Amino acid sequence: MKNKKTLFFIIPLAFIAILLIIFSALGGINRTGYLNEIKLIKKNTYHFRINYYDKIFRNSDIYNVYLDTQRTINDNSFIKNIKMEKDGSPFGTLTTTKAINTKKKILYIYI
Repeated sequence: MKNKKTLFFIIPLAFIAILLIIFSALGGINRTGYLNEIKLIKKNTYHFRINYYDKIFRNSDIYNVYLDTQRTINDNSFIKNIKMEKDGSPFGTLTTTKAINTKKKILYIYI
């Protein structure tokens, strides 16, 4: 009888531990995305949402988004500044040196 009670607690704990390991590994993967839903706020300042190319993370807000702003600014020379709304949010604002086409996706941002 005691072995059944022990198994009753060990199996769910093992399952939870495996899930935590899997989610931790998936959360550590660097992703490439693009800025989408770009809307002009004022001259050369835009509001945006980050979307992903990855099929696993596409349209998923399970994981927080932490944008590598310095790398994104270095790769897109027309971007002066990027500010995220809050920690982990896929929304933010960016300031550019020139007007951008809001219908076009800005590629290669690093998350």
